[in-house]
Amino acid sequence: MLARTTLTRSLRAGAVVIAVGAALAAPAAALADPVTPQTTPDSEIAAVNPSLLEFWNETFQAWGKTYQPAGAVYYYDYVDRDGNTVTASCGGNQIEPGVYGEYCPADNNVYIDYNQNLDQMNQIGSYEAGALFAHEIGHNVQQQMGIPFEQPYDELQADCFSGMYTRWAVDRGDLTTDDAQQGVDWAYSAGGGGDTGKDMSHGTQYDRGFAWMQGYLQASTSGNEFDSTACNNVGPLSADQQMSGDPNYLFPVAADTQTSSSSTTDTSGTTDTSSTTDGTVTTDSAGTINQLLAMNTPTSIDLAKMLSDSAAHNASVWLAPACDSSYNGCL
Repeated sequence: MLARTTLTRSLRAGAVVIAVGAALAAPAAALADPVTPQTTPDSEIAAVNPSLLEFWNETFQAWGKTYQPAGAVYYYDYVDRDGNTVTASCGGNQIEPGVYGEYCPADNNVYIDYNQNLDQMNQIGSYEAGALFAHEIGHNVQQQMGIPFEQPYDELQADCFSGMYTRWAVDRGDLTTDDAQQGVDWAYSAGGGGDTGKDMSHGTQYDRGFAWMQGYLQASTSGNEFDSTACNNVGPLSADQQMSGDPNYLFPVAADTQTSSSSTTDTSGTTDTSSTTDGTVTTDSAGTINQLLAMNTPTSIDLAKMLSDSAAHNASVWLAPACDSSYNGCL
């Protein structure tokens, strides 16, 4: 876990809580400490920020470019010390509560819904806010790279970037696989469709969890922690590939042996799996779901679906509504 620098809170209307780019001036050695989980969105994001900045700085260097960080993080949807409810706007339009957060291209700042993320941290874990922040910084990266903001593709790519960063941070000891599990749990919970009551403009729950995991697994599949190919190719899955259920079974981070710190005892009633040299699975187990998803073929996705269904009684397949190409493309 990141040894996160605790940020003294003094939230008030219009206050800049953290200057995003400031951490780039910190010595590299100071950024390599584990991040200690925090209890509020502002302290969690302040803790993750130095590591996230270092990741994108190194990534852009690997791409032969120079990273320009976002300007600052503002918080809204909380009552300040003067008793006023703090709001935020982007480009003259008020940001409504309940959208987790938003990167604003108009001013290059990030806006975070304080109360919603505080509630989600209590449900999912501390890194919920960190994974969200990594997602919003992903939009800052898209802006620099000239990638069009086209829903849901830009949202799914930002999810993928969040997973890509998290894997880098896990591999170097900034974060743990527990943090990573919370990250994919956040991505899944933020999606729409099914009985969530949310629209699918940012993708379904499974779309978002799947995209996040594509970023998390890409270092294993490509051998290059800065390879963004997987994230450049994410998009909404077809209706017959959608699933719902417990994301801890649908996307079990600890099943990726490269990031597991130790062996765990299987309590699900299933056995470990092994693969033949041609990649075919010889024994069913929820522990191979990540590898099957990384293959990203119709057969492997179908098999992952069956394994998830057998490993989690509350996992079920649901079909997305019929495609309406006039509404943000076919989801």
